[in-house]
Amino acid sequence: MHQTWKTNTGEVRRGEIDESLGLFIGLIGIDATAKLVISCGGTNVCCGTKRTAGMVSDIIGEDLALKLSEEFFGGNFRVPVNKKFVARRLRGNGHTVQGIARELHCDRTTVQRYLAGDKLAYGQRKSP
Repeated sequence: MHQTWKTNTGEVRRGEIDESLGLFIGLIGIDATAKLVISCGGTNVCCGTKRTAGMVSDIIGEDLALKLSEEFFGGNFRVPVNKKFVARRLRGNGHTVQGIARELHCDRTTVQRYLAGDKLAYGQRKSP
């Protein structure tokens, strides 16, 4: 699975998405997965089997939380940490490097490293 985003110069970049996020993206979509990883990455969360106002439903909405609940049989599951994925997603949504660094609580050079190490999207050439 891949994701694409634009750099500040308009170049389209493409990168791999970690396999640990594939299940979440398939169930709830890429934007909701990014929200969940930002809010709960690295923790175990519980998603009940009924529609209730819980932490997960507050973050991604009741319908998507119910999908996760059905997949994990209403129990606990671990939300992976993947700051590279989140940085790329936020950049694709127009956030600045500085804004992403604030959101991820890391240095802007770390964010630049997350964004710079990938190849250009198919059919794109780097300008001389």
